[in-house]
Amino acid sequence: KLDDLNLARVKRMTLEKFIEEPFIGKAISDCFVRYMIGEHHGVPTYRVCQIKGVTQRAPSYKLPGSKKRTHQMLTLSIAGATKDGKITVTGKPTPQRALPGKRTALPAPEEQ
Repeated sequence: KLDDLNLARVKRMTLEKFIEEPFIGKAISDCFVRYMIGEHHGVPTYRVCQIKGVTQRAPSYKLPGSKKRTHQMLTLSIAGATKDGKITVTGKPTPQRALPGKRTALPAPEEQ
């Protein structure tokens, strides 16, 4: 059910606010995010991914709408694949309708 999913979903604003805190990995592990996998006819396409943890990467990247930079990446799982993804491609708005049950692989890190 969509309401149940939203209870376990972490918003990008929350990720951006707390990403440098030492507790973030444990706090968001096994929660969900909307992750943009690309565009279809100019409309962003998202999949719901489970957060497996937080890792570091170099170089740092800028968080949109702020002056903050981070090295933190989310380790995400979907359809049996696990990839590291930037916080910047997680979805901001809350889904307003049920998401289709389609499962798809995550894009490779160089495609982000």
